[in-house]
Amino acid sequence: MLILCNRCNNTTDARLNKKTGKVICMNCSEEITAVTPQTINALRNMREYLEESKQSFAFQCDKCKERKQGLVARDGVKVVCGTCGEEMQVSSLMRQTMKDLGYYQS
Repeated sequence: MLILCNRCNNTTDARLNKKTGKVICMNCSEEITAVTPQTINALRNMREYLEESKQSFAFQCDKCKERKQGLVARDGVKVVCGTCGEEMQVSSLMRQTMKDLGYYQS
């Protein structure tokens, strides 16, 4: 749906963020605040949702409850959450694959 962004003053094909319910400009990636509830419902009905970015080797963290990319710790023995650093339970085969591809904690 084409909407005029009140931040960048461009007409944009706006998308609805599923998690927050906010309308996002596809040009400047900022929230468009000048939208009516009817516009939000129309975006929902047309399924004009903001695409979630896909991450390889993303696992659900038990501590922070985020689905984030795991990273192999420098010792190479465990995989830790990319957000909070908590150890994640993954198979040894998955850990070895991540090591081989260079997904190391910085």
